[in-house]
Amino acid sequence: MKFFLHIPKPWCTLMKITLGQVFIAIVLTGLSYANTGKAQAVLIQPVTITINKASLNSALKKLEKNADIKFVYSKSIIKTDKQVSVDAQQESLESVLNKLLTQNGIGYEVINDRIVLTRATAPADAENVAEVAFTVTGKVVDEKGSPLPGVTIRLNSTNRGATTDVDGAFTISVDADTDVLTFSFIGYDNKTVTVGANRTLNVQLQVSKANSLQEVTVIGYGTSRRSNLATAVGTVKGDAINERPTTSNVLQGLAGKVSGVNIMTNSGKPGGAPAIKIRGNGSITTSNDPLYVIDGIVGADITTIDPNIVESIDVLKDAASSAIYGSRGANGVVIVTTRKGKTGATDIAFNNTVSFGSLQHKLDLLDAKGQLELIRRQYAYSGAIAPNMPGGADFPRKSELFNADGSPKFNTDWQDEATRQAISNTHTLSFSGGKEGLNVLANIAYRNQQGILLNSNNKQLIGFINLGWDVKPWLHLDFRLNTGASQAKDVSADGLGLSGIRELYEFSPLLPVQYADGKFSRKGDFPGLEQSENPTKLFNDIKNTNGRTFSLANFNATFHISSKLDFVTTFSGQTNAGYNFYYGGNSVYNISETQGGVARRNHTNQGQWTTENYFSYKNSFGKHNLELLGGASWYYTATTSTTAETQRYFDDFYSFNNLGIGEVNIQPSSGFIERQINSYYARANYNFDNRYILGASFRVDGASNFGANHKYGRFPSFSAGWNISNESFFEPLKKTITT
Repeated sequence: MKFFLHIPKPWCTLMKITLGQVFIAIVLTGLSYANTGKAQAVLIQPVTITINKASLNSALKKLEKNADIKFVYSKSIIKTDKQVSVDAQQESLESVLNKLLTQNGIGYEVINDRIVLTRATAPADAENVAEVAFTVTGKVVDEKGSPLPGVTIRLNSTNRGATTDVDGAFTISVDADTDVLTFSFIGYDNKTVTVGANRTLNVQLQVSKANSLQEVTVIGYGTSRRSNLATAVGTVKGDAINERPTTSNVLQGLAGKVSGVNIMTNSGKPGGAPAIKIRGNGSITTSNDPLYVIDGIVGADITTIDPNIVESIDVLKDAASSAIYGSRGANGVVIVTTRKGKTGATDIAFNNTVSFGSLQHKLDLLDAKGQLELIRRQYAYSGAIAPNMPGGADFPRKSELFNADGSPKFNTDWQDEATRQAISNTHTLSFSGGKEGLNVLANIAYRNQQGILLNSNNKQLIGFINLGWDVKPWLHLDFRLNTGASQAKDVSADGLGLSGIRELYEFSPLLPVQYADGKFSRKGDFPGLEQSENPTKLFNDIKNTNGRTFSLANFNATFHISSKLDFVTTFSGQTNAGYNFYYGGNSVYNISETQGGVARRNHTNQGQWTTENYFSYKNSFGKHNLELLGGASWYYTATTSTTAETQRYFDDFYSFNNLGIGEVNIQPSSGFIERQINSYYARANYNFDNRYILGASFRVDGASNFGANHKYGRFPSFSAGWNISNESFFEPLKKTITT
């Protein structure tokens, strides 16, 4: 069943126009970034060329051939008869052009793969040749000598700069030997280097000694320095989440990264989500799952985002830190911040991972001879002859299963027959870039995860885009969209009954997968054994498909009212359309044979919108530091569900795709749930001289699903701390005690 939400026609028209404009803006922005990135790629390519007192015209032709480029210029403006000389061995094209052109008063601009020559605004002469721009290259490493990607390099404290690539390498144009480059990276001390006569710089950054305390932490409706907090908050960076190449969901990557957070894998099936407990269980009757907040969207589904888009995760572990979210934060809060595009050259990355899975630990079970010995002793105890032996009771298929002397013809290892070598793959394509006041990041990920049980798998496709725009000095806008679909085939649907997983270990090795006539064996084919289907038939003839489509969109506007006061307003929406399709074949014993086949379809549709509005104030006066927050939020959620089932099918051709041909109709069911929440909250954090810390928060939640006199709950919190490491008497201990 589809869930329809009525939207007035004028709003539909407005939405179409707005979405169209957003799409065009994204495409044009991408084209602009692509041109900048391509030009940069042309200029940094290595060139080897030697020219000795040749005309500039012949030098350009030789360079066109060596570098696979094309020069475009007007002969009436650019004089190419002058003699030039250059000797370059694996130098960047930009460096060679500076020697050939810039020093001779000729400017240039890269447009795609063509270089357009123009007359320089001020021809170079002997007195200012030293001031002509030149290129500096180099590499940035950490204290262990490992490359540092994403390091920002600024020229003379201006906005001109560059960023290191994945190998820590960089290229930047400078104006003079006296120029100063500043290298900065989150978590590391800044470093300044004077260019001097060097054209190649190797720079090593050191981890900031105050890194852990000065680190900015997301605490709900804002951020704060860790040193200013007296609450329990754990932070994990996105790189740590994705350090294992087989990470398929965010919680899996978070395992083992935060103290007091226990993440358990309850299921090894494809797409199985781990369970998370923050500081133990809070209840034995209700869910112990924490509240998830993604980019400010409260109550978001963490399984719908790709781990590659995560910038950081902050876990609010104690009551004082999570109380700002009210009753929904009782089990802790997991706050996810997604990545943003970075200002500078465009970055396009593709990542492909292939993994293999197999049954690693087979149980040591009885083989055919072992089971026959067990059966022989059972019958001998009562003075009888086992059915497989000469003189034993006759039964159908006895000659197909046993030789004349009673020895078995089959020795089936059902752990081998019902499992497989699983091959899984992940493909991720990301685009990131930015210019002054505008940044964009887009990511698309596809995962196909096979299970080791026959016919089990999980497929997922997710697209993500994040746009940031400094519209005015006093206004910043953010727009994020995460959308996708997933589908999984679950072969463990029938629980602890005579299911495939149970029979994988209990089914008799005396029986084959199929007989010569094509029929699947049943355990009851041997007298005295419990009747059941073999696991291979169960995994093939029971179809259980779970899937959903989902979208999460968020629009955020931040108004900088003053240098100390901000107003933030957000509007977000979520949709989730889930389904379960089930079919048990008309010949599957104890599952659907009695009913002649069972087909069932269940649909659940959920829509949710949220709006948050709050003021944030930060100020420091003398040794006093104060942070204040106050706001309100509104949540609305509607869920509809329908279930339809029919039975008795003349064959298994249509599976769950045509309930109408089932002869027996089961009464359908449906449901509708609507919920609204209105909240008001406030928080104050104060510290004196970064030593004595006080914090308090208060939240009021009103929920529509409570009675008239009990709709509102109040949730206060208070915290205090002492940053002993900032006391003067602690200074001598800092060399031996890490803070």
